[in-house]
Amino acid sequence: MTFESTPAGAEIVRGEQVIGATPATLPFVESAEPLDLVVRMKGFPDQPIQVVADRDRSFVFQFKKEARHHHHGR
Repeated sequence: MTFESTPAGAEIVRGEQVIGATPATLPFVESAEPLDLVVRMKGFPDQPIQVVADRDRSFVFQFKKEARHHHHGR
């Protein structure tokens, strides 16, 4: 399965284990059981995802800066 993100370089985490970083093509054992993954990047909210490895899938993640905590020094 293929994982991409904008910007690239997000960690793909399964449980406690980092299994790759975007862009990545990761082999999963074919299964109908959903897998819980988290795609994360420093400075952005984590993106939990549930994937089912029943066929070759592609995932694209958009990481956007959260529009908050703007402090302007005067």
